[in-house]
Amino acid sequence: MFDNEDFEGYEEYQKELRSALGRYEKMIRAREHYYFDAGTLLNMIEHHQANNMLDKAEEVLQFALKLHPNDFDLQLKQADLVSLAGNNDEALHLLNELEKKHPGEKDIYILKGNICLDIELFQEAIYYFEIAVDYADIPEEIYVSLAFAYRQLDNFEKAEECILKAMEFAADEIMASEEFVDFYYVTGKLDRGIQKAEELIDTDPYDIMAWYALGNLQLRNKNYEKAIEALEYCMAIDEDFLNAMVQLASAYSGAGKYEKAIELYKHTLRFSMLESYTQYCIGECYLKLGQYNEARFHFRNSSKIYPDFSDTYYGIALTYAEQQRWQEAYHYVRIAIDLNKKSSNYFLLA
Repeated sequence: MFDNEDFEGYEEYQKELRSALGRYEKMIRAREHYYFDAGTLLNMIEHHQANNMLDKAEEVLQFALKLHPNDFDLQLKQADLVSLAGNNDEALHLLNELEKKHPGEKDIYILKGNICLDIELFQEAIYYFEIAVDYADIPEEIYVSLAFAYRQLDNFEKAEECILKAMEFAADEIMASEEFVDFYYVTGKLDRGIQKAEELIDTDPYDIMAWYALGNLQLRNKNYEKAIEALEYCMAIDEDFLNAMVQLASAYSGAGKYEKAIELYKHTLRFSMLESYTQYCIGECYLKLGQYNEARFHFRNSSKIYPDFSDTYYGIALTYAEQQRWQEAYHYVRIAIDLNKKSSNYFLLA
């Protein structure tokens, strides 16, 4: 979950990260040599990795390893980047060497398992994840990965067993709940998923992750009123549960309660990480209310934040089409088509 305290911590983390990145670039320009602690360097590497700047991540990693050659996390990250570069055999070799120095470190087995998932060696992935479970205090994430691997092998019984295990350890972490929903949705067993979520709630009426899963399953099943009921209970347990807010707003929208959806979506706008999606959803609600200028305003805001999101331009086109402003509608639907040629809806409007 993501509450106000988490958000403030995230903002502080971003501030420190920006400072470190600036200091590193200054060091490179000045051709000097500054000291950074291992944790800061790891954060910088992961920042570049998340932004698909793998060359930059590798550059910082090599600098980091010179400063901290024996740091476990940096050595683990080295194997991760080698794998991302497509050198899986070398990555596994590095992990085998690291295991000799750090036996019983669960992160080594998790990364081995993830590499095997990437190259579709699902049985081998299961082997490593099952070792990792034995060393993990809170194995939620590992059970989620096991469930995914078993699902790829069409072993749905074992996959379900693992995802239910993940839910046992989920506490207030959202990953297991979302995988739980995805499992029953992808396998076409939404009703069974709803039953399992209700069983978890019967065992613990305050299991917020079970309520969240139930609400999402009902939302996927288009049972909007039941989804609202479950997600409102989530909010009663934790009023700062951001993901539940967003899904509840979606349920309100599905039920035709657009004003309530807009109010809730706007409440989440202070969390900038979700701003593009939220602006788009607000635009959709205004569009359905027939308030086309307001809809267009929010679609435009969404497109400014995420310029490659084709649906925002389609939304703008729809607002113009509803006002019979065909030239503007055509202009924006062509942008949507250029970004995504697979949507038949776009071509129907064009």
